[in-house]
Amino acid sequence: CCLLRSERNLVVEIAAAAAATARHGRPPFAPGARAGRAEIVARVPAAELLSIAAFGEGRHAQAFPTFGSERTGAPVVSFCRIDDRQIRLREPIGYFWTARHSQIYPELSRLESDGMVTHTVIDAAGNQGQFTDNVGKSTNQGVEISAQALATENTLLTADVQYLDASYDSFVYNQPSIGLPPITGCPYSVNAGNPGLYDINCSGKPSYLSPKWTINLGVQQIFPLGDYQLVAEADTQYKSSRYVGFEYLSYEHVNANWQSNAQLILQDADARWSVAAYVRNIEDERTVQSAVFYNVGSTGTVVTGAPRTYGVRVNWKF
Repeated sequence: CCLLRSERNLVVEIAAAAAATARHGRPPFAPGARAGRAEIVARVPAAELLSIAAFGEGRHAQAFPTFGSERTGAPVVSFCRIDDRQIRLREPIGYFWTARHSQIYPELSRLESDGMVTHTVIDAAGNQGQFTDNVGKSTNQGVEISAQALATENTLLTADVQYLDASYDSFVYNQPSIGLPPITGCPYSVNAGNPGLYDINCSGKPSYLSPKWTINLGVQQIFPLGDYQLVAEADTQYKSSRYVGFEYLSYEHVNANWQSNAQLILQDADARWSVAAYVRNIEDERTVQSAVFYNVGSTGTVVTGAPRTYGVRVNWKF
């Protein structure tokens, strides 16, 4: 949106050098030239440079990239947010629809994966134990819509809604027979080539830890108190039912639930120090986060989230 006066020439110079680097794959300097400040800084994203310039002028600034597919390299888009007040937002800047006091940004995604893993109890050589193995192929697609609105000068509302359709296209593994049917929620049959094995077919089952619906809602209210300010924040998250284990047993299925948090922060106007009181998991529900089943001994275990938690946090910047 703007260049700060004291950094204008430097930012223009850097932006031109970065553009040339993107076009030619190298900085626009003579071969063998000594690497100086311009060459080094030209490699830094423009968003980060703008945030540094703003910080030098006494502003609050935030710069961050958003990446493409996993491990594809350089960032695709960078964002820079500059304000006279402390910045608490952590979302990308809205790029679909922006009004004076609100932003909405949607995202569509589709991923076909061959690298998901699960535990099994027999390897290719017939050895029994706890191993990991590729499950074959999964398809994950969905849509996410995020929005934020400044209801008043000191009231910020945020919302994020995600829909995910994720399932295993191919998920077949073997389990040794011990004279009893396998304990699984998936269809199974005796292996045609080895009657000592069961073929367990979980193809078509929903992906691990993949609720169809996830909703995040939040509110922040700032109360100016002269040289200080009191900040009240609350957020809640809804997750629809999902599986947290690969055997698809009843105890590995988690019902839909809400989890809410709140905190109250007292700080000086420049946010150099703050004292916060918070509570997490207001509902006090210890939701199951993951589950593992061990065929040896037919033992199932679960890991749950923390119960309702209270605390006080003190920050001091120096």
